Amino acid sequence: MVTARGGSVALDAVIVDAGDNASRVYAANQARGCEALGISYRLHELPAGSSES
Repeated sequence: MVTARGGSVALDAVIVDAGDNASRVYAANQARGCEALGISYRLHELPAGSSES
């Protein structure tokens, strides 16, 4: 395991439309899973209508 060797693991997630309930549930489940595994989780929320570029 990476952390056993002194490393760290992180997941950066992006929600494009923070008002979309399904996206918020998905992100919450990601956060819960990461916490259970000791993975650092960072959520970045972009306003609706944001461009991917």
